[in-house]
Amino acid sequence: MRTDAAVTTDADLVALLLDSRERLPDPVREQILRRGPAVIPALVEVLEDDELAQSDAEGGGHAPIHAAAILGELKAGEAIEPMLRVLGRCDGMDSLYSALIHALKSLGGAVLEPALAAHAAAASEDQRAAVAEILASLHVRDDRILPILLGVLEDQPELGASLLAEYGDEAALPRLSAALDGCELDPRGRLLVNQDVVELEAAIRDLGGALTEEQERKVRASEDAREEARAPLLAIGRSEDGDEEVLAESKRERDEVIARFSESPHARGALDLDWIELSLQYGAEYQGVSFSAFRAQVLRQVIFELFPRKVSCEPSAAPEIVRSLRAFWTFAKEVLAHPHAEACLRELGDEAIPRLARRMADPSNFGMAKSLVMMGRRRGFDVESEAGLRKWFAAYNLEQSAPGAVRPSSSRGQDQGGRKKKLRKLRKKAQRRNRR
Repeated sequence: MRTDAAVTTDADLVALLLDSRERLPDPVREQILRRGPAVIPALVEVLEDDELAQSDAEGGGHAPIHAAAILGELKAGEAIEPMLRVLGRCDGMDSLYSALIHALKSLGGAVLEPALAAHAAAASEDQRAAVAEILASLHVRDDRILPILLGVLEDQPELGASLLAEYGDEAALPRLSAALDGCELDPRGRLLVNQDVVELEAAIRDLGGALTEEQERKVRASEDAREEARAPLLAIGRSEDGDEEVLAESKRERDEVIARFSESPHARGALDLDWIELSLQYGAEYQGVSFSAFRAQVLRQVIFELFPRKVSCEPSAAPEIVRSLRAFWTFAKEVLAHPHAEACLRELGDEAIPRLARRMADPSNFGMAKSLVMMGRRRGFDVESEAGLRKWFAAYNLEQSAPGAVRPSSSRGQDQGGRKKKLRKLRKKAQRRNRR
C-alpha cells in the first residue's frame, strides 16, 4: 500500500481508507487531518455507507471505523448527528460502535443536546445505553443526565454503576446503595462472578460513600466466591503430571477473561485480541502458569523469548503486540484487580516496543519452524494462507530432495512457530459488523 499518495480529492481519501484495511498508517491519517474541515463531508459519507461497514466489503469493513476516528480528531461538530444516527443502528459488539462512542466523547459539550435528543428517540435499551455512556463522559453537568444514568442503573446495574462513577455526581449514592442491597449473590466459584457487586461497591467508594456492615459482608462473600475459582487455577504452576482437568480449567478461565475484556472499553486499545490470547496460552503451555498466577517474569519470558522464537510475523508487529497487551493488563489491573498487573504493565513500558522489534528482527532468535516460514515469506510465498504454506513447503521439500542440497539442522526441537491460536469466536464477537 502506498502511504505517500497525495490526498487531494474525496476519491483519493476513500481509496486510501479502503486500502488501509485494519490499521490506518500514520502518514495517511496525518494527510487527511491536514485537509481540515474540507474533508469532513467525505468522511461522513464513508461513515454512513452501511455497505462499507460489512466485513466482506472492500477494506474489510474498516473504512467507517477510520472515518469515525478522524472525525473525532477533527472535532467535527457537523458530524455529531450523523455519528449518532450510525451509532443507533450499530451492533453493540461492533468495532465501529466503540469508535463512534470514543469520537463522540471527545467532542465534549457540543454533543449534549444532540445526544439527549438521540436518547429520547432511541428505539431500544441498547441504543439508550450507548448514548448514556456518551453523556456520562462529556464532563458536562446537566440536570437531565443523572436521571438517564439512574435509568441505566435500574436496567443494567453493572453498567449503570460504572457510568455514575464516571459522571461523578454524589447525588447518585442513595440509588447505588439501594442497588447493592438488592443484589442477589451467585455463590458459584467463578472468576468474574458477581461483577455487579464489584462495580456497585467501586462506584459508591469513588463517589465518597461508605458501605453498611451488611454490604461489607456481601462484598466479602463475592470476593470469596472469586477466590474459590482461583484456587484450582493457581495449582497449574505446581502441577507435575500436567493434569488435563487443571489445564482445561485454565483455558476456561482464559476464555472468560478475554471475553470480558473484549466487551470492556479497555478493548479499544487492543489492536488484535489474538496477541493477548497467545501470550496467556504460551504462559500456560510453556511456563505452567494460569492467568490468575501470571507474573511479570512470565510475561517477560513469553514476549521477549517465546514470541521471537515461535511467532512468524515481522518486527513491525511489535507496536501492535505491546499496545494490545498494555490495554489488556490495564483492564486486569483496573477491573479484575489482578495482583501482578502493575508489574506486568512495567514490563510493557516505553522500551518494550523497540526491544521486542529488535528481538523479532534477529534470525538467531528464530525456532526452526519459524525460520522456515519466514524464509518462505522472503521468497515471495503467501505464507499467511494455508494454500500458500502448502505451496511453499512443497517447493522447499523439492529443493531439499535435490542432489547436493544443504539441509538445515533441527536446533530447537519441535517448534510450531506461526501457529495462529484460535480466538476467532471471541474476536468475531468483538469485531463483527452486522449492522441493524
